[in-house]
Amino acid sequence: MAFGTSREQLFNLHTQETWTGSVLASLGLNVPAAMAGASMPSIGLEQLLAVNPAWLLVAHYREESIVKRWQQDPLWQILTAAQKQQVASVDSNAWARMRGIFAAERIAADTVKIFHHQPLTDVK
Repeated sequence: MAFGTSREQLFNLHTQETWTGSVLASLGLNVPAAMAGASMPSIGLEQLLAVNPAWLLVAHYREESIVKRWQQDPLWQILTAAQKQQVASVDSNAWARMRGIFAAERIAADTVKIFHHQPLTDVK
């Protein structure tokens, strides 16, 4: 699975080395490792396709979001998460800006809601 933040022109992938990535990893999810030493790399659609997560969770910082544009691109349909309709939006404040126990609890609660009734092997 992968989590990232999306702005108008930028998508940042949160890896195991980010705070949110470490929370997700603590929940037992397979989170991508750092890319070229960057814990939160800015990546394009082609790089996301190389990661090819079964699930993609996106925090949209703005109404206009690069991920929303990617969804109109034919390459988007190659993404496993898109094919399985396993792309979900999450709250950008709770997932990318907040820290501490309350944020971790919110991320865990949201994760349970999103993955409800999914075998763990299908989520990782």
